[in-house]
Amino acid sequence: MTYEISESVVWTGAGNEVRLYDTDSGEFRTLNDSAAQIWHLITDGACEQQVSDVLVEKYSAGDADEGAVIARDVHRFLATLVEGAILVRTDTAGDDC
Repeated sequence: MTYEISESVVWTGAGNEVRLYDTDSGEFRTLNDSAAQIWHLITDGACEQQVSDVLVEKYSAGDADEGAVIARDVHRFLATLVEGAILVRTDTAGDDC
């Protein structure tokens, strides 16, 4: 599954920080470090599986259970952004997705 940024969202990123503004709702959000990493991967065109793979490799230390928790958290975070109309799901996944 791949994602696109909603047309109503304006964002800026510097270092490990990402700030989002939804022009429809007037809501501001600041993403924490992990969420910002996910955001940058998504905006670079990574699909959900690729995002999970990157974070699992970086943070699980080879522990399969920890990897499953990370993958679940990535899925939940992306689902929350879709529900909040920050991201829109697309069907343009590549071969690795």
